[in-house]
Amino acid sequence: MLSACASSPAQLDLAGRNARPTSPSPAGANEKPAASRIEVHLLPLIDGRADHWQTHQGNVAGRTVEVSELLTWIDLALADLAGERFLIRRSENAPPGVWSVQPVLLKAYSSSLSVSKTATLLLDLTLTDPHGRARRHTHRGQVTNANWASATGELESSWRQALERCIASIAASIDTSLRYHEHLAP
Repeated sequence: MLSACASSPAQLDLAGRNARPTSPSPAGANEKPAASRIEVHLLPLIDGRADHWQTHQGNVAGRTVEVSELLTWIDLALADLAGERFLIRRSENAPPGVWSVQPVLLKAYSSSLSVSKTATLLLDLTLTDPHGRARRHTHRGQVTNANWASATGELESSWRQALERCIASIAASIDTSLRYHEHLAP
């Protein structure tokens, strides 16, 4: 069957059993003992997509892509974040005087062109230091690869790779911010 002729929706279950993304630890993430790393409070993920009410995340070769439990899947990956200088702690509200990060999902979509497919995630993070100073960073995880058959497994793999790239960028950004803060500390 030609992939362009596939008409049934591709229903991706990324948050399902055994589908938890692997959060890549940046180089050196395990060099410091956990006790010497800074605890960063992870606030609940906000769905900031203009089309958050949509049940699908784009089309690949004529197939609608539907991702179940998208926010849960991203939230699980964020909760597993760890870097050279930090550990994540889930919090509904961050107490004053601590590091916190507020994630916002801006975009999540799939697309295709000719024989390639793309999965894209765009997350906005606001990192707040213990003094209440906030820095906003936008992180993109994007993967483009060959679209062999528009198979569900292919699409799931692309989405996982996109999230892994986004998470790696987020971990590096938090580590850099903490490194800069340590450098300025008296």
